[in-house]
Amino acid sequence: MKKIKLMIWCSLVVNLVAFFVLWGGVIGVATMTYTFIVIVLFAYLSNKVDKFTSKALCFPVFICSLAIKVLGNMYLQKTN
Repeated sequence: MKKIKLMIWCSLVVNLVAFFVLWGGVIGVATMTYTFIVIVLFAYLSNKVDKFTSKALCFPVFICSLAIKVLGNMYLQKTN
């Protein structure tokens, strides 16, 4: 339970910093929400599965979140 709370707080802080520094508008809110949900789900799953599986899941989840944020940022720059 402590691990889940820590991951949730870390994701909130990271997303808020990223939102205010790099992204704004609808894309920023959408990517922030998406990443937060993914991290909460990951924290829940990491308690249900063994450590090896949770580490194996961590990398693709991180890459997907990063890709969506980068694509969102590129879209935002094109529309402005």
